[in-house]
Amino acid sequence: MKENEQLLRKVIGMFRLCRIQGHVPGQVTLKVSALSLPRLAAMIGGIDDIEGKIKQIPGIMNYEPNIGWRGASVVVTYDPSVFPYELWQDLCSPGDDPAFELSVMERIRALYDGRGTRAES
Repeated sequence: MKENEQLLRKVIGMFRLCRIQGHVPGQVTLKVSALSLPRLAAMIGGIDDIEGKIKQIPGIMNYEPNIGWRGASVVVTYDPSVFPYELWQDLCSPGDDPAFELSVMERIRALYDGRGTRAES
């Protein structure tokens, strides 16, 4: 499996630990419960240069993490014409449907391949 493919799977796994706490077009707030923080930390620890990798995600413009005793949150500023809100919803939805996960992975791949998701918006 290629390094990019492994990274995509990790990123999707990390998003699966999040839930959307708030949203306005171009900005989404993701929340991770205190119980999920150790698992998230282990996933992040397994990615070299996490800052650089996040900056490479097409459509992500900025992010501001906040860690507290009740969990963590991150406010992500994004370009909705590149990374639509529907993709955030799908990334943060729990589930074990392999077909759905493959669909989400393909949409993320499309961002990296420059095909974007404008047609879905």
